[in-house]
Amino acid sequence: MNDTEDQEVSRALRDLADRHGPAGPAPVAELLHRGRRRRGLRLAAVTGSVAAVAAVAVLGATALGGGATPTTTAVGPAAGGTASASASASASPSATRTGPATAEEIAELLKSRLPAGYHPDGDPALLDNRKKAGSEEELKKLAEQQGGLPAAVRTLPDTIGAGYTVTNGTKTGTVQISIIRRSNAAASAGVPLSSNLCGERPDCSLVQQPDGSTVMLYLPKMPPDLPQVWQAELYRTDGTQVLAESGNVPLPGHGQDLYAGPPPMTGEALTTLVLDPVWTRGAAGH
Repeated sequence: MNDTEDQEVSRALRDLADRHGPAGPAPVAELLHRGRRRRGLRLAAVTGSVAAVAAVAVLGATALGGGATPTTTAVGPAAGGTASASASASASPSATRTGPATAEEIAELLKSRLPAGYHPDGDPALLDNRKKAGSEEELKKLAEQQGGLPAAVRTLPDTIGAGYTVTNGTKTGTVQISIIRRSNAAASAGVPLSSNLCGERPDCSLVQQPDGSTVMLYLPKMPPDLPQVWQAELYRTDGTQVLAESGNVPLPGHGQDLYAGPPPMTGEALTTLVLDPVWTRGAAGH
């Protein structure tokens, strides 16, 4: 393929992407794309681990079900010491699920689960990048006509989520929740929970739940003038993930200056948030 043909293919792919872009007005589409990408790159610069940051900044979230209520105690650097979670929060993938189906619904649910004393500062940032009908088929058809399969056709996880800038009058920060469902065969068969999800990060801990799912808690210790984002991520055995984040990095549309740390939500609060059964329908809707 010569340079002219290559440019034509690139232009066609961009046109298709524009026609099937994420729903909602800016900065809706930027919440987990540009916002997290920028935050992930900034964190990578100060931690020296691009791969580790990318793993938790791009992927996230797990759906939950109902059941009994035994608890599990976290070991590791969980803020506040322990994190108790109901086994009902990650029940069998075969259980009947109901819950939010849109980013707007997730935003409403998250609004009622903000840390005590905090309220939203402005409208929520929303994300729903689930595939639009026909988009992948059109890209594949174009690729076949040009004799190849461009990177744009590769399957990416479907993500739905919402985030708020929150304040209690004297302190400001961010709270986000996202639900991701991978569509590839390996993910649908189950996330490899035995793998080293924390990598070499010293401020990371894993807690296995009674149903076999795993919660990863990452609470990096950073100087107050550097980006700091605390994360709890639930990995379900059905391949779904739920990611909760709280930090001092502004969401798109809220400027560039970092907020004063630490983040508004503790590690225990973030763990409780990802294990809340209310997020079930968000994953089931993928």
